[in-house]
Amino acid sequence: AMSHELRTPLNAISGYVQLIQLGLRGPVTDEQQADLERIKKAHVYLLGLIEDVLNFAKLDAHEMEFHTREVSLDEIMRDVETLLTPQMKDAGIEYSYRGCSADIVVTADPDKTQQILVNLLTNAVKFTTPPGRITVSCQATETLVRVRVTDTGIGIRDDDTARVFEPFVQLGRGLSQPRDGVGLGLTISRDFARRMGGDLSVESVPGKGSTFTLVLPRTTEASKDRGEHIPAVAAATA
Repeated sequence: AMSHELRTPLNAISGYVQLIQLGLRGPVTDEQQADLERIKKAHVYLLGLIEDVLNFAKLDAHEMEFHTREVSLDEIMRDVETLLTPQMKDAGIEYSYRGCSADIVVTADPDKTQQILVNLLTNAVKFTTPPGRITVSCQATETLVRVRVTDTGIGIRDDDTARVFEPFVQLGRGLSQPRDGVGLGLTISRDFARRMGGDLSVESVPGKGSTFTLVLPRTTEASKDRGEHIPAVAAATA
């Protein structure tokens, strides 16, 4: 019902905006074009909020489907870079990717993994002011792969680090101004990671930045031969 009642009118709004921008309803001034672009951004933002709530509802009802397979983390990171590099450049933030080796393969759902990484990098951009820096690095053991997203942003207080993964929690991370979203991105991301046999955690120093660590089970020839899959609890405590 939520998908139909909210997405349908939002898509209609987007359709009419496109018609006007194409000039099919008559000439459009520069000021009107600017307003139409603002409407489009608001449309994308609202669709994102709806998607978060729907994903959370599916996870809560155990109706979310996962399609795990062997995935190259480097390929996923390259795709994520393509999506977010323009945003980081516009924000005046330096980005460094210490690449995952091409031979590092994890057992995961590629779409869910990409969604986690996009969310982590988007948050890092949101809470890092120029001239800040975001670094993504990889560390692999025989059974696990850790992807660390580190920023030089405003950080999180010690007593708030456990709360960042709670649903509908929006910590200012030291600032008083409101932040975008409904506080579900990190909740969904950690749930995705755990249901793929991994975990998501955070370490932070107020005023100096944060590091979010995504852990996923590594695929090796030995594990494939044995058909191993690391349970979420094991990954979370490894």
